[in-house]
Amino acid sequence: RLAGATGCCREALRSLVEEGGWAGGEALLALARQGVREAVEQELASPDPFFRRWAVLALPHHPKNQELVVKALADPEVAVRLATAEVAGKLGAAALSAELTKLLSDPDSAVRLQAAESLFALGRPPDPTILVKLLEQELSGAASETSVDLVRLLGKPQNLTPEAASALEKARYSRFPAVALAAWEELFRHGRVRAFPAGAAGKPLSAYRDIATFAAKPRYWEVVTVRGTFTVALDTEEAPITTYNLCQLAEKKFFDNLTFHRVVSNFVVQGGDPRGDGWGGPGFFLPDELSRKPFAAGSVGMALAGPDTGGSQFFVILTDQPHLTGRYPRVGAVASGFEVVRRLQMGDRILRIRCGEGTPPVPVPVWYGPLAVEKLEREIPEFRQNRERYQPDSQWLSWLRKATSKYNVVVAMGTWCSDSREQVPKLLKIHEVLGQQSPFSQITLLGVDRGKKVVPQALFPFGPVERVPTMVVTFGGAEVGRVVETPLSPTLEEDLVRILAPLEGWELPEEGHH
Repeated sequence: RLAGATGCCREALRSLVEEGGWAGGEALLALARQGVREAVEQELASPDPFFRRWAVLALPHHPKNQELVVKALADPEVAVRLATAEVAGKLGAAALSAELTKLLSDPDSAVRLQAAESLFALGRPPDPTILVKLLEQELSGAASETSVDLVRLLGKPQNLTPEAASALEKARYSRFPAVALAAWEELFRHGRVRAFPAGAAGKPLSAYRDIATFAAKPRYWEVVTVRGTFTVALDTEEAPITTYNLCQLAEKKFFDNLTFHRVVSNFVVQGGDPRGDGWGGPGFFLPDELSRKPFAAGSVGMALAGPDTGGSQFFVILTDQPHLTGRYPRVGAVASGFEVVRRLQMGDRILRIRCGEGTPPVPVPVWYGPLAVEKLEREIPEFRQNRERYQPDSQWLSWLRKATSKYNVVVAMGTWCSDSREQVPKLLKIHEVLGQQSPFSQITLLGVDRGKKVVPQALFPFGPVERVPTMVVTFGGAEVGRVVETPLSPTLEEDLVRILAPLEGWELPEEGHH
């Protein structure tokens, strides 16, 4: 972002765009701020909807933005149309109102709502009759944020039309309390004072007994992401209903493979949306369980679109945010792995979330880039234990001692991976036992995340890492062989011998005949 504002580093920004991901999207925005039109136009035609969306977000910096917005409004991907509808409302071009009006019949509810909001922003609000039909359509299905927002839009004009007033009166009796409250508030704001309808309990008494039983014991979340694992100590005392429902969703694997769709530096990371754009939820609303506990760094809260609209979207605060206290349900705090939370980027996947009883366990750390053996053995006890207990086969060690050339080994490993924690210590023990007679001049250990990505990639110029550990043996900088995940032979030392044999001219016994 700083590069975009200062006008520097164009080549570096172009390289980031080519690499893709969140950083590539930010780099595209930076290039757009510098007036690099062709980069935006190129990504608008990208086959990847992720980058088409980023290109749309860059359109306010393009001189032909209205023309390009019209094209993007017809994109086949919901995420791109949604972003385009939002951008259209910010351009202040009334000429776009006709195209936005067409989107009021879009098959996606969030796109329809965003089109309506952008029309309001352009000073061309849609016909209330259309909004009423959209609201009726939303209320006929499961609970959704769009239904609450449509109620707000109906009450937005200074003077309520008869159609809007009638729709709000009807919504006041919605089976969704959040919708009923929003409708009552809009009517009240327009001077139409009404008694708030008495609401029935949302669940049978037996369900509340289950919640009370659940909340009587300490609970935690284990959140496994592509960047590592962190745990959350759930606040079952202050938020029993919310934490119970979050654990129910976790048990149903609701969160598996969802993304963190919102990341704001020094503020928040947010995930748990099945749509991946901030508009989705589990199909029900949860009552707000507000408390006076502060939103300090590491606090976990529920994302809202208004009072009592929590569902599955949760956020983790990266820095102290006292203004959130009492305004959002606080459901817990990160107990371990906060460094993992700080590493998360927009689009990173949640591999799984599991709910447990008792004190949160300390997860195995996930480290990137060059790794020091000393640190691995100090902070991952089994790493040292596996090295010390391993006894290499002396027959194959004798072959390795015969090597006349010197080789290197570059290892892509995951500190989170059991195979890495088993096989890499064996490699180190082989090297240790051979001592000065080891054919390996250097063993380089590189940590990867759960997505198998080496950071920085230049440290591992041997193609993508598909499984870990991947041990690449090199001679003169070129790969001569590799061991992937586990040895093909009975032992790792035999695999290493068979990799070196063609270069050393060794005639080996057949595999399986020692």
